[in-house]
Amino acid sequence: MEGPAVSQSVWRSLLLAGLFAILCHAAAQAQGASDDINCRTAYPAGFTPADKGVFPSPKYPRAALNDWSEGFALLEFTVTAQGEVRDVDVVDAMGAKEFVTTSVKALLAHRFKPAMRGGAPVAQPLHTFQISYMFSDSKPEADHSEFIETFKRARRQLQDNQPDHAIVTLNRMFLWRLNLYEQTLGSYLLALAYVQKQDGESALYHANHAVGEGVSYLDDATRTAARELIVKLLAQTGNVAGALCAINDLPPASRPSFARLDMDLRNALASDSPLVSDGKILKQPLTDQPPTWRRKLMRGKFSFANINGEVASFRLACVATSFDSAVNMETQWTVPEGAGSCFIRVTGAAGATFKFVEER
Repeated sequence: MEGPAVSQSVWRSLLLAGLFAILCHAAAQAQGASDDINCRTAYPAGFTPADKGVFPSPKYPRAALNDWSEGFALLEFTVTAQGEVRDVDVVDAMGAKEFVTTSVKALLAHRFKPAMRGGAPVAQPLHTFQISYMFSDSKPEADHSEFIETFKRARRQLQDNQPDHAIVTLNRMFLWRLNLYEQTLGSYLLALAYVQKQDGESALYHANHAVGEGVSYLDDATRTAARELIVKLLAQTGNVAGALCAINDLPPASRPSFARLDMDLRNALASDSPLVSDGKILKQPLTDQPPTWRRKLMRGKFSFANINGEVASFRLACVATSFDSAVNMETQWTVPEGAGSCFIRVTGAAGATFKFVEER
C-alpha cells in the first residue's frame, strides 16, 4: 500500500515556526553542547529499581476474542515499598477497551520485588509496563478489505487538502475490528491529517500512537517515516530534549538529513535560557481517566504560562519521589534533589492549551 505524503511547504512552515520559538528562548547559543543527552531513565545513586519478576500473561479478554481484535496497553504506575502496585495510569492503549481493564486488573494483582535505596525498600513511581494482545499468526499487513478501501479514501481526502474529512473517515474506521498493523497505520495517517490542520500536539499524539513505546507493529519503511515525523513534531512543539532523543532513535540512514536540526536543538538545550514548549491536553479514548498531557523534564525548575482553558492539576512522578499540585501561573516548582528522571502529567479539560517553561 503506497504511503501517504505531506507537502514540503507544510513541513517548512511547521519547522520554521517551531525552531523560531525554540531559538527565541535560546538567544545566546552555548558553545560545545554536550552529546550526552539523557534519553534513558536516570536512577539516583544507590538506587536499585523494582523488579517485576515473572509476570503471568493475562488471559485474552473473551469480548475482544469474539471481535477478533488485537491491541495493547502501556501502563505507568508506582511500586510501593511492599511491592504492591498503585496509582496506575494508562500512557497509551490500542484496540478493545477490555485490553486496558484486563491489563490494569492483572497488574494490580501482581507483586513486585520493591526498589531498594540505602539497603531499605522504597516506593518507586514512574514504573512502566506494556502488555500486548496479539494472535500467533499476526502479520504486519492489512487483513480487511474494508480497511484498505477506507484508508485509500482518507488518503485521497488528504491529497485533496481535506484533513477534516479524512479525520472523520479514519475515526469511524477505528470502530471496526482491526489488527494492530491496521490500527497503527491508521494512526499514522491521522497524524498526517492533523499536520495539515497545523495542530502539532494532536499530530504528535497520533504519531506516537502509531510507533508505540519500545514496540512497533508497522513495517520498517512506514515506521521510519513515522519516527521522522515525530522528530519534526517534537521540534515544532518546543520539546527540545524529546526531539534529540527521537533523532537518536532514527535508523542511521535517516540521521544525516537531521544534522542541522540536531545542532540547533543541542545549542538550545545547552543555553541558560528557559525551555518553552507548547502543551495541549488530550483525551485517551480507551480509558475513563481525565484528559492529560505528559512530558519528560530536563531541568530542575518548571512553571506554567499562557493557560487557555481548564488546566487543573499536575502529578510530578520521578524515579525516587512524586507529588501532586494544582496548576497556576504564579508558582515556580522545583524538582526535589536526588529525584532521578521525572515526568510531569498535567490534567484538565480536553483541548486546553498552555506554555510549559523549564529553567535551570
